[in-house]
Amino acid sequence: MKLEDVLKERIEELLLKEGISVNALATRMGVNCTTIKNILYGKSCNPTIRTIFLLSSAFELTLSKFFETEEFENPELEAGERKPRRDRKDGELPKE
Repeated sequence: MKLEDVLKERIEELLLKEGISVNALATRMGVNCTTIKNILYGKSCNPTIRTIFLLSSAFELTLSKFFETEEFENPELEAGERKPRRDRKDGELPKE
């Protein structure tokens, strides 16, 4: 299973447990709901540690508790392929 899928499932699990919407979570985190939706819909496969920290804090969990699930401890968990970033102005790939 891919890391981004496990993260998505963990967020969905916590949303159900808390009985809150994506919009309510975004408000708790102090971010735009697009940030969360991008993770849930697979558009953001590489959220920042800040975003993960805000997620765990919004659910009143430490980072270690957020990741304390069987799925995250699975030795066969794999990171998905990194998608190339595009320059936000013109859609071109950044020059290396």
